[in-house]
Amino acid sequence: MHVTIDCNDIGLMNSIISVLIGIAATWVFAWLYYKKAGQELKEESAKLRKATNLILYCHTNPDAKVGAILDTEGNITGLTVNMKANISGSSSLKAEL
Repeated sequence: MHVTIDCNDIGLMNSIISVLIGIAATWVFAWLYYKKAGQELKEESAKLRKATNLILYCHTNPDAKVGAILDTEGNITGLTVNMKANISGSSSLKAEL
């Protein structure tokens, strides 16, 4: 039995293998990129959500004496709110024996 292999068949197989390797490499790098980008987006959205809550607090409480808490890079990480309270009260007691 004699098997003949045409050079065109080998070239076709090499092309198919090259395309499959390219597809796999592209998929891996794209997956890694989008995984990293997704994590960065989660972190950024958490910061934005906190900033939005701080802004809303300041707008809903315009008379509050508010100060900013800053991190080492100068980013606002929270608020300090100075509060003052006046408490007064009275009581009475009546007893019959």
